[in-house]
Amino acid sequence: MVAVCHCWAAGGYGARHFHPAWGFGIARRFRPTVPRAYLEAFFSMAVIGGPLFEEPGWTGFAQFRLQRLYGSLVGGLILGSLWALWHLPGFLIPSQDLSDIPPRGTVLDFAAFAFALVGLRLIIIWVVNNTRNSVLMAILVHASWNTFYATSLIRLFPAPAVLGSYLNLTIAASTLALVIIAVTRGRIGYQPKADISAETAMVVR
Repeated sequence: MVAVCHCWAAGGYGARHFHPAWGFGIARRFRPTVPRAYLEAFFSMAVIGGPLFEEPGWTGFAQFRLQRLYGSLVGGLILGSLWALWHLPGFLIPSQDLSDIPPRGTVLDFAAFAFALVGLRLIIIWVVNNTRNSVLMAILVHASWNTFYATSLIRLFPAPAVLGSYLNLTIAASTLALVIIAVTRGRIGYQPKADISAETAMVVR
């Protein structure tokens, strides 16, 4: 995911669609619309950026089992922490400049990223628990997060405070996760009977 985000942020996507050799009129004629460009980015993020191949494991396998053993909140915190550690190797390579996203190379960079992923995982768990344990919804939420950050946020606000820090998304994910925890009283939409029924249906199929 780190490598894919870097590719998009560094202008790989833009360079492919807006090559300097094009004349202004030709470029404007063939330049994709914003919705189309975003959908293309979303599809690439979903397939290459991790969600399509990660979520069947994180959500389809681990979430159900951790929720049953520890409850949705504690299980979600465990799963979010494991998810963050999954990305640790990417942070062993220091950022070269502000175009490298997410920022990496220091303990603080990884801590901000880890807290963001724990918050995002709790959000995904809430969505999944309220959509009949849909792994597809987990993939879509995960891909939406990646796409928004890599193709929208950093382009709308190309300031050092955004490019050089993941803290803005950490605050956003943590705040929303805390609201969900408070509103659901820590249950995060988890219904043990529905969970058992869903897994039984999967076994029968």
